[in-house]
Amino acid sequence: MVLFAPKLCHRLACLLFVPVVRLSHNVLREGFELARKHELDDLTLLLLNNEASTLYQLGDLSQAERICREVLELVKESGSPWDKIMALNVLGRIFVRLDQPVQARRYLMNAFLLGWQHKDTPTVLDTMVAIAELELSEGKYERAYKLLGAVLRHPATSARERHAAEQFLTQFDGDLAQHPARYLGKANALPFERWVPAFFGLEGEATEQK
Repeated sequence: MVLFAPKLCHRLACLLFVPVVRLSHNVLREGFELARKHELDDLTLLLLNNEASTLYQLGDLSQAERICREVLELVKESGSPWDKIMALNVLGRIFVRLDQPVQARRYLMNAFLLGWQHKDTPTVLDTMVAIAELELSEGKYERAYKLLGAVLRHPATSARERHAAEQFLTQFDGDLAQHPARYLGKANALPFERWVPAFFGLEGEATEQK
């Protein structure tokens, strides 16, 4: 077990609890170096994922992709499924932005299935928003609408995910916007743990999500 000096603990705590979007790339990199120096594998992976997410939001897609792939290599030796899910999620979003839907779908579905397998509902919801963005980019409006509707109705949806889903919904117009019930259909009336397997074709995967 590694013992920390008070200043180190304080510094790491600040890095963890300040919202990621407000952290500069240099501060995240500083946290990564501290975590690596003290052999804190879980924290190292967390900070790398946060750095990749920040770079993605800033539009530095090549660097974000490089760091995600670094995480996927490191997680083979240590790390939690969540570390892998987050890296896969960001990689998928990167390829959506690069207009490479085949690769985007592969990474996002891997993230989604891993989250579903581990009954990590917040992660599943977050990835569903990303998959909805992909569906929109491919003109699959009905599927995107159903995904966003399921996300918005779920009580575990975070304020950030809710805002993202609502922003995507503003892209709908015409008949889809005027008559949403036609497109939501009966499937979205099912309990979440039954609706998701039905929507994604996961037969035998209707497990309880909390």
